[in-house]
Amino acid sequence: MAILLLASLLALLVADRLFDPQKFRIKEIEVHGRFNQVDGEQVQRIAAAALDGNYFSVSLRHLENEITKIPWVFSASLRRQWPATIVVDVVEVQPVARWGEKQWLNFTGDLIDRQPGGSDRDLPLLSGAADQQQIVWKAYRKWSGRFAANGLALEQLSLDATDLWRLKLSLGALASNRGQAAAAATKISPATVTMVVDQANSFPRIERFIEALNQELIVQFPQMKTIDLRYPNGFAIGWRDAPAVAHNITASARD
Repeated sequence: MAILLLASLLALLVADRLFDPQKFRIKEIEVHGRFNQVDGEQVQRIAAAALDGNYFSVSLRHLENEITKIPWVFSASLRRQWPATIVVDVVEVQPVARWGEKQWLNFTGDLIDRQPGGSDRDLPLLSGAADQQQIVWKAYRKWSGRFAANGLALEQLSLDATDLWRLKLSLGALASNRGQAAAAATKISPATVTMVVDQANSFPRIERFIEALNQELIVQFPQMKTIDLRYPNGFAIGWRDAPAVAHNITASARD
């Protein structure tokens, strides 16, 4: 019994010494990360101001919460490094797409609030119902790569309440020279083309359209206004002027 009491007293003394705010004080805060928008010195200042204990008693969770309030900080992980350092690893917000007017999607397809500063004009615009961002994001990743490999850029993608996909396509890098030449020849300014397709049949019908792409179709792209894939055996192209070659690539029946 006496031994247990003595052990308890020793434990209290050790704990009192370890958690004494005047001992084992934190002397350095290291910040790591790849930053374009985040200020590493600001992270250090905020972490230092939020210190609420010494090396052993400081709340890393509290520091993490304060750091993640900084604009453009997506996440932060902290660890102690003996004898007097806190190491902070920061992941900056990396938007890969706009979601509606007020939010972004990050690389995992999760929604994040738009951050102050920075430009997002070059990001694709995606939209859908509040719980559909993962569906839209996965579709965008699949289709944008397929279009890009065939000379087109997917600039916008939306899934509406009627389960209809709407895509905005423009000439990509592989076809821009040919498209610009065609636009100059026809005196039509290159613009986006709206593609529509039912969600239920979207993947095979977009693949069918991509397989039909050829040099002639790419050259004619600046003249196009709409592409309708809601046909069982083909697709319809709406032209900005006369439907000169529509009969060659337009299905005769709808679903």
